Amino acid sequence: LTGNPFLLRMGVLWNLLGMPWWLREVLVGQSLSLASYISHFGGLALALWAMRVPCPGSPWLAAWVVFVAVQQLCRWVTPMALNVNVSHAVWEGAQSIFSSYRKYWVVTTLLAGASLFLLNSLLPKMEGEPCDAHD
Repeated sequence: LTGNPFLLRMGVLWNLLGMPWWLREVLVGQSLSLASYISHFGGLALALWAMRVPCPGSPWLAAWVVFVAVQQLCRWVTPMALNVNVSHAVWEGAQSIFSSYRKYWVVTTLLAGASLFLLNSLLPKMEGEPCDAHD
């Protein structure tokens, strides 16, 4: 991925977006595998290290579109009981706030987009050519 700074930054944004939710699962005692720890912490560390590659662009919008697409793919191909990427039901911690999955999905999807925009603006800008999807 270091050969494509656009995809690299998208990966960093996804990891940063999901890390708080993953950490919550760890803190409430959810049983997670060693592979989960390695992929979350190791993946983030490797991606942040690789961000030395110039990419002053803003791939947050592409990251958001792919985020929505992956969530819908999970909705179509994963069992409801697993609720992978909260693709089937309101997250357990938010059931008292949202009366329907549709409302939950709209709000959280918009918040994810806003969060990706904010995270992208907080990441250090690197000197170099503009980053685009065709690098």
